[in-house]
Amino acid sequence: FFFVSHNQRPRVRDTSNMAVRASLILSLMGIGVNAFSPLTPSPVRSDSLPSLRSTACCTTHPRTRRGAPGTPLRLVASSASGGPRPVIKDSERMKDNPAPDAFFYDYPRLCYHADAEFHATLTDLYKDLLPHGDDVRCLDMMSSWVSHYPSDRTWGRVDGLGLNREELSKNPILDFFEVRDLNNEPSLPYDDACFDAVTCALSCQYLQQPEAVFADIARVVKPGGVVCMSFSNRMFPSKATYAWRQRSEGERTHLVADYFRSSGAFDEPEITDLSTPAHFLSYWSASLLGIQLTGDPFYAVVARRTNV
Repeated sequence: FFFVSHNQRPRVRDTSNMAVRASLILSLMGIGVNAFSPLTPSPVRSDSLPSLRSTACCTTHPRTRRGAPGTPLRLVASSASGGPRPVIKDSERMKDNPAPDAFFYDYPRLCYHADAEFHATLTDLYKDLLPHGDDVRCLDMMSSWVSHYPSDRTWGRVDGLGLNREELSKNPILDFFEVRDLNNEPSLPYDDACFDAVTCALSCQYLQQPEAVFADIARVVKPGGVVCMSFSNRMFPSKATYAWRQRSEGERTHLVADYFRSSGAFDEPEITDLSTPAHFLSYWSASLLGIQLTGDPFYAVVARRTNV
């Protein structure tokens, strides 16, 4: 039997006195403090986007080991010619919580997984990157109740693929959706070359067989189609792979670029890194003191399907 984290109450330490002392020290150092609330999970309404900094719901879930990990996963061959090239070791595919992801995500998390600044940056990127129009079809992978697509654009069809049916059903941009655990079935339930664009936000860190998944992305996206993987430094630690957690934030961008390269089906990936030293300091102050000094860093890796 596995004990799933949502059945337990996160242990929250009272850091109010520490926060006050730290804020005084930071003030003397000339560093402004923008937010004081601990980043604990909290449901939010879609009209509360400007206040996301205090309601984002990752990073502070307790890091606990749910029993010893099982046998390391091995790369599953994909439908791509010759199969994808391995990027990470089998041991790096493991997680602290080895229970099936379907258990962890079996109830809806109607919260944001990054702050408002991150979401605005991602929406602006989508405006510049994604084709639009009645003949365009997009896929939002590992999706939830919000996709961050620009509201002033239209598409012929937007499909969603995720783990929680209720979250997907509340996403206003999706025309159709499928429920699938890509760690259990690392393939996409779509026809060849049917999408003009594929997006995946704040979820790449959970893929245990990323090479197989990226190879199948190459299968379903049209030649010349665009694929965008975006992420920050937030995560559910117990469900992120060791490959992700053992790398620095900068190294993670190159890891995702290697996922694209492993399929041999994409042009050279382009990396967007909008992090600053302030983001690094803010991450540790939030983790240790419950004080967030600035917004979440933004990273994206974009590649286009090679024309064949």
